[in-house]
Amino acid sequence: LNVFTSFGDIVSKVLGFSTETKKSDVGAYFKTVQDTIQGTKDKLNKIVTDMKSEGNPNAAETETAVNKLISETLDKIIDVAKTVSEAIGDASDPIGNVAVQNNGGVVGDVDKLVKGIKSIVDVVLKDVGNPEVGDVNKAEDGSAGNNDGVGKLFASDNAVAAVNNAKDAVMAGGIALRSMAKGGKFANSSDADVAAAVKGAAVSAVIK
Repeated sequence: LNVFTSFGDIVSKVLGFSTETKKSDVGAYFKTVQDTIQGTKDKLNKIVTDMKSEGNPNAAETETAVNKLISETLDKIIDVAKTVSEAIGDASDPIGNVAVQNNGGVVGDVDKLVKGIKSIVDVVLKDVGNPEVGDVNKAEDGSAGNNDGVGKLFASDNAVAAVNNAKDAVMAGGIALRSMAKGGKFANSSDADVAAAVKGAAVSAVIK
């Protein structure tokens, strides 16, 4: 059981992110996850090898179970953590990065993060849910969708203050992706309070 101790420590820790937290700190977290899961995988493989060399009668059954765990879960987590870590990179700017006043934002390497986060969801939910279900209408009233929602987060000419429903789960996800992405930056309006608001929203979304 001690094989999983270090992994348990990682997932149980509270992420102490703040408005001054660097993107690289988030990337380092995912790199730690990658290295820790790789260590767990190596230890499990060693257990199987030792059982075989000792002639343990349960070696074959254990090997089957370990291979299943590695192929269906551990390898996927390792790949996901690597993808996300590389998408974030070693950027030194904060996760709540805001452009200078009245300037547009920069989307950054969001595509890679989307791929990584999607893989995390796939690992956790497996076959639960159907991505084809639903439509493009607004959830709150069923009306036709437009561009006043999460899509604005990926445009270069809109401040986050202009985005509606910023507390929605989808909005939080979009904010988190742009916050973490290497080169990602939020636009800034003439409102003096927008920078603080954006930083707070970004940190909250990333932690979630």
